[in-house]
Amino acid sequence: MVEAASSNLAASTNYTLIYDLGLLPRFVRRTRIIGTIGPASDNEETLEALVNAGLNVARLNYCHGNLEQKTELINKLRRVEKKFGKPVGILADLPGPKLRLGTFDKQIQLSKDNIINLHCGKENLDSNLESIENSNGVLSYNVPVSYGGLSEDLTDGDAILIADGTVRLNVIKSPNQKNSIVSCKVIEPGLISSRKGVNVPGTLVSLPSVGEKDLVSIEDKGMFRAMRFANLIIKPVDYNPKTGIIKVWKHLRFKVHFDGADMELTNNIKIKHYSPYFDVLYDRAINHDAFELRDDLVNYPVTYVIVTNPIFENTLEDFIDWKTQKGFHV
Repeated sequence: MVEAASSNLAASTNYTLIYDLGLLPRFVRRTRIIGTIGPASDNEETLEALVNAGLNVARLNYCHGNLEQKTELINKLRRVEKKFGKPVGILADLPGPKLRLGTFDKQIQLSKDNIINLHCGKENLDSNLESIENSNGVLSYNVPVSYGGLSEDLTDGDAILIADGTVRLNVIKSPNQKNSIVSCKVIEPGLISSRKGVNVPGTLVSLPSVGEKDLVSIEDKGMFRAMRFANLIIKPVDYNPKTGIIKVWKHLRFKVHFDGADMELTNNIKIKHYSPYFDVLYDRAINHDAFELRDDLVNYPVTYVIVTNPIFENTLEDFIDWKTQKGFHV
């Protein structure tokens, strides 16, 4: 308790104010700190220093590395979290489709009005090509681009941004054919290097939005009654807005592997923590019943995609209602 004499609030009265420090609002940091964890900081010693310094959320870049490496990193974060008793969120930055330059040895400093030839569909330049050419005093550069469809999608006058927009090009000649060469003029100069990102604002690109890693994935849902739950996510549909084509994978074969799984210990834990009140939840787990292989995986909601002309929408209403009653998301 702290007593503090106030100034005269009335002509002849002196008031005493009493403050309870326990009720005073304490300083609360409203800003959250997000830090990207890379090869230089993925050891536990550095992670401990980051969390101790105030890290709230760890960003993992899934453009680099593989799922096994990310799983190991998540386990390290959880150990650090437990050691300090401070929750640490994990932000998974998924790669998705992205246009990138191919691979080349040296950085290239582009100047205004230089010519750059994008060799689409090439991860590396052909051995008979020079990366820099000089024609009548005008420097031109040959640079590979991994996606071959870019030369088909671009047209004369289109803008191209490289390296997070620090370099801007303007297309001066496009063949509108796959795996071809697109000639561009440098508008905004800058430095480019191997595997830098490429962006084409205002142009629809036919790059597939779903890759092999996106078809099937695992979403960790955390621990519940001593058991770890995860969602098995299957996305067998890909829509390409450039072509207007919907691609559907009819057959998928994949294997789910549990690292360090101990079936006997898991079954003992299940028995110890069993409660009939959670049977509804357990029944949704495709491998809960003694870890037997089940051919039927449709005991949980399945998305049903209908592609049709809008004129048939009313005709399909009864069918959609029937599928919805069966538990499908239509």
